Amino acid sequence: MTVVAAFPTAADAAAFKAGFFATTSGASGSDKGHSSHGDTLRDPNEVATELIDSPDFAGGFSINGSPVSTDSVLSYSNVQSTTVDPPTGGVVTTAQDGLPDDAFSCTGCLGTLFGEWSSVDVAGGKVQNGLIKVILVVRADQIPYYDTPDDISLVHVLDDGTTQILDQRCAYGPSANCIDVKALYSGDFKITAYVTENGGFKGMG
Repeated sequence: MTVVAAFPTAADAAAFKAGFFATTSGASGSDKGHSSHGDTLRDPNEVATELIDSPDFAGGFSINGSPVSTDSVLSYSNVQSTTVDPPTGGVVTTAQDGLPDDAFSCTGCLGTLFGEWSSVDVAGGKVQNGLIKVILVVRADQIPYYDTPDDISLVHVLDDGTTQILDQRCAYGPSANCIDVKALYSGDFKITAYVTENGGFKGMG
């Protein structure tokens, strides 16, 4: 049996901690009438989910596997937007861009990094069955001069600090660690990646 629970939070909350309980052989804390016959067992992996009042942060309980996105209206003050499609529903997914240049350490990056670091988390780093789709849309004036879509790679710093340079194009559809790069009509660049792990992402030309 799979149980999906969503918890409302106060509008002025800075953080939110959800309690999850499993019942097996005794009374639970929410047992109306004392009829559940279940012990109260708190999830030992429970952590607080930080709520950030910023257009650079997007988070949500992705019930139907729907994407979460940061502010998609690019401007001088918002040079990048990030969208994450989790491979499944019922997971907490967060995306954040606007991070400083030293947010992640890029090992072996020989090109010019551009845009902002984006941090992506699906299900708290748990292994997912399927591909995580990550989309970065980067404002035109952030792209290195003369770079075409063919010149662009994507840096992926995994949670363990390992750096991957994603430069293989998705020639025959989505596959692990492939990317698509397009120049939009506005001159902005759209980088789409398909990965299996969380971490930090940044464009490289």
